[in-house]
Amino acid sequence: TFLAYSLVIYDWNWTEAERSFKRAIELDPNNAAAHFRYGQVYVAPTRRMDEALTEVSRGLEQEPLDVNMGVSLAWLYLTRGQFDKGLGQAKKTYDLEPTHPLGRWMLSEAYINKGMYVEAIALDERWLQDDPTSQFALRVAGIAYAKAGRRDKAEEMIRRFREIAKTQYVQTSRIASIYVALDEKEKAFEELNKAFELRDWEVHRLNIDTYWYPLRNESRFKEMLVRMNLPQGTN
Repeated sequence: TFLAYSLVIYDWNWTEAERSFKRAIELDPNNAAAHFRYGQVYVAPTRRMDEALTEVSRGLEQEPLDVNMGVSLAWLYLTRGQFDKGLGQAKKTYDLEPTHPLGRWMLSEAYINKGMYVEAIALDERWLQDDPTSQFALRVAGIAYAKAGRRDKAEEMIRRFREIAKTQYVQTSRIASIYVALDEKEKAFEELNKAFELRDWEVHRLNIDTYWYPLRNESRFKEMLVRMNLPQGTN
């Protein structure tokens, strides 16, 4: 399972990754992690959305208190445009452990996709008080501020990313997503190109994460997907 995980994220070797995932499931058909990771890391980015939902749901059925699995189910709903379901699942997962960073991140994502920017900002500001250097928090806060028309605060989140980059690794795709929300496509592509060359771990989800929807018709973006050898699903 985790060999396949690395083959997708760092090698973009989709063929070998799928083979390894299927072998993991063959060896242990009831392994929750194998089904969950297969759906999250391989099937969803290839846009086989119904199958991804089935695999992640199967993992969550076996591990109903797993925050990562609950968050991923909410994420899948959001990527499918099922924002009410996404918000419901995000709240359910958040309530399991309100200080868990993934739970906070996904609830903020759900609020943003629902256009509930006030709620997202309130959640993110509390989060940043607890953890001022959380990259998850800085990203969703920046996006929420941008979409709420608070450009100064969104740009502040970018500056904070630049500052923490002096002492820790920062995925520039996270900065790029704030620039997308600010409708600054050139700056977004500048940061995204850095992420692409460094193979930031979230790059494998370019084809599905809602951050990138405004870039989908850009030839530069389509070229990235081609360079990743990304298989294309139909739903």
